Amino acid sequence: MRKLLMLSSHIPDPRIVKRLKSLNKFFDESYLLYWERDFGNGFSFSGIEGVISESISTTSNPSLVKRIFENRSLMEKTVNKVLTYGPDVIYLTGVESLLAIRKVPFKRKPMIILEIADLPANIHISKLGYFGKFVERKLVDLVKEVPDYYVITSPGFYQGYYERYGFDKNKFFVFENVPPKDIFKTFEINPEKIMNKEKLVIGYIGAVAYYSSLKTLFEACKNIQNVEIIIAGKGPDSEKVEREAKKYRNVKVLGRYNYEQDISRLYSMVDVVYSLYNTDNYNVKLLLPNRLYESIVCGKPIIVAKGTYLEEYVKKLGVGFSAPYKDVETLRTLINDIFNDRKKIYEISKRCMEIRDNYFYESIEEEFFKWLEHVYFLYNTK
Repeated sequence: MRKLLMLSSHIPDPRIVKRLKSLNKFFDESYLLYWERDFGNGFSFSGIEGVISESISTTSNPSLVKRIFENRSLMEKTVNKVLTYGPDVIYLTGVESLLAIRKVPFKRKPMIILEIADLPANIHISKLGYFGKFVERKLVDLVKEVPDYYVITSPGFYQGYYERYGFDKNKFFVFENVPPKDIFKTFEINPEKIMNKEKLVIGYIGAVAYYSSLKTLFEACKNIQNVEIIIAGKGPDSEKVEREAKKYRNVKVLGRYNYEQDISRLYSMVDVVYSLYNTDNYNVKLLLPNRLYESIVCGKPIIVAKGTYLEEYVKKLGVGFSAPYKDVETLRTLINDIFNDRKKIYEISKRCMEIRDNYFYESIEEEFFKWLEHVYFLYNTK
């Protein structure tokens, strides 16, 4: 009998919920233990059928200093709880959870898999100068020391980061943050529709962060007639973005939404997807956001930041456009060009129709199961 414990250092988001549903198919018993943090993203978790879940109470969105002080108590509670589960495999999300697992006095160490959706060199650490570099190095050592295998959401994380630290490529599985097919099964792509549409709607859908990038979009579209912007979601920059949006007649902020119930409808409202992030964060230069795959399966062109792994990916697939971060004039020129030449959107929409089936969750899930079977066998026969 194979027993799984997923340990998350935050409230499960849609990506983690998808992953846990997959893992529950593979294991005979599945447990979830998570810390009640959402970092201002407004996530909630109502459970998964067949998975026994338990949470550890803590501050929802602590400052960095408070977070560090709280972690000691959280780790002690986590260590005590982990021992009661007796798992064969521990699947971790969030680097902080590694600190707790390292302290658990296992009689027989379970196989440990770490999923990495963001690099430890995040925006908080990058602000700490030389001390931040020291902390980053310690985190990298921790990531190398504790897990046996890794799941990453972007190939760029290995190519642009972990490879240079000497990590073994054979221990990595790339599970890009693609959407489940059932959520978009009724979504119809109609490339012809855009050709005669009077207005062009640009949408930012997801966790509301990267305030400066969204402000750039607002400024770029300020004086373009018949271009509207929709912001949908909740996040750490929600209040700042809402205040800024009030200055512009063509920006609508829709607020929080339910992913499974609302995401398909939200994408039906937009013509172009905006995903141009702050490139002063190294993590942003290498990540591939779920917004990329959602735009593909919905047949919508995506605008991304120049000089990123995401730009390379988008260009290779032929599914979008790029502009420099915080460059209002270049972005305005690009949006005017898209607005006046609808055939660009038409062609990308047709391209998305050709490849969309490759970017549903189910397409990668089967490969994930094969990989799990392989590494589980290797670990238990060594």
